[in-house]
Amino acid sequence: MSQFALIAGIGHCGTKWLAQLLDRQDQGVVFYHQYKYTLTPLSWDSWLIMEHERPLAMAEYLEPYCELMQGQMRKYRVVGDAISWMPISIPDIDGRIHIDRIVYLVRNGIPQLNSIWHRSQFGRNPPDSWMFTDYMKRYWDLMGRPYKKKWNNWTQWEKTCLWWATNAFMPGWLKVQLPEAQVDVYRLEDLVGDISVLTGLVQSFGLEIPEGKLMAYQGKDVNRKIQESHDPKAIWQAWHKEWREAFVSICWPGMAQLGY
Repeated sequence: MSQFALIAGIGHCGTKWLAQLLDRQDQGVVFYHQYKYTLTPLSWDSWLIMEHERPLAMAEYLEPYCELMQGQMRKYRVVGDAISWMPISIPDIDGRIHIDRIVYLVRNGIPQLNSIWHRSQFGRNPPDSWMFTDYMKRYWDLMGRPYKKKWNNWTQWEKTCLWWATNAFMPGWLKVQLPEAQVDVYRLEDLVGDISVLTGLVQSFGLEIPEGKLMAYQGKDVNRKIQESHDPKAIWQAWHKEWREAFVSICWPGMAQLGY
């Protein structure tokens, strides 16, 4: 029986890199990266507004998406897609097409947030935009409104830090919401730095890829957003005091939980 799998995360963490590695159609495994966006010209934040404020409108895209995935499941033993759906939406997708497995990809918060801020809507949208006033607040509410501070008093950077902090919360939440799905957390740093971890993930999908090819792929840049150094220490030194303090307050518990 074919399986449907998702690579989840908050973006800028190697999801396209992993999807391309796992896309081995000759071995019965097909993986897409953000297939949903081939169905609509909407931007990422515009899609979020439609998805959560006009759910009936979303159906016109969700239906063909599920039809395609189900059609591919008749051809391949594993069909996967990377980061088409933000973590909070994944249980809704499971209601339309059963999700067998979720690979939740995380990354050190310092380079990941640096990339998100400089190369995504988080750094471009104004602080009073829907994404910050409504969408991100949903995660804050889901997490139990941590940090004892009214949402309207959070800075835009603090809200962006919360986006990373969801990495430590959402995998456990997804396990509760989807008890029949296998939810595994992988650190990007382990996948690119430890051949045994990458080999284990590849083999768990029943794939056979020579170790030499995997090691070569570990050094391959795919969809790189920031051309400057990815070294957390160098990035940390470049951040000003307020950014560092917010990161320590909001992200440090999750960094410790995930082994950073």
